[in-house]
Amino acid sequence: MAALLTSEARQHDKMVQYIEECRQMGIPVLPPDVNQSDILLLRCPRRHRGSGDLRFGLSALKNVGEGAVEAILEARRKQGAFRSLHDFCERVDLRAVNRRVIESFVKSGCFDSLDLRRAALFAAIEPATELVRSASATWSRASRACSACSGAPGSTAPQARRRRKHRTGARPSASHSRRRASVLHQRPSPRAFFAPS
Repeated sequence: MAALLTSEARQHDKMVQYIEECRQMGIPVLPPDVNQSDILLLRCPRRHRGSGDLRFGLSALKNVGEGAVEAILEARRKQGAFRSLHDFCERVDLRAVNRRVIESFVKSGCFDSLDLRRAALFAAIEPATELVRSASATWSRASRACSACSGAPGSTAPQARRRRKHRTGARPSASHSRRRASVLHQRPSPRAFFAPS
């Protein structure tokens, strides 16, 4: 039954039919969970006798692609289970896991193990994602500024110094400055303003 549900993961009408058949056969199909589900349908061992429960896969959800699921699983493998919606937004790549994906997770109950109040989760999506994006942008600007100050590769400080040197040229010597000052202070003769007859 698990293989059948996995093969029809994108056929929602058939999925409803197969899930109902599982329930009639006494095989519970657990809802998707951001800390428990995998890409595909997962078989969970039962605490008592039986073949085990089935856990819904994340890629079977509407508006959720495999790239988003891979980003979520990677974050989960590196730092363990997610503790809250804000923790989730901080750790996953929001370029792969966009707002539509997070909304689909809330609707399907993926975050129910973190917070059962789905209305509160919906209200927290925009503030959480905006806060993370703002912090990421601030970090990027600070990193570029530090690179520019230290003259690290890719900074603009050496280029700016070269441009200033190119504009100003070499400094004149002291003797050249004295000769130029003496020429400027000489008073020209009145005859210099008239052409010879």
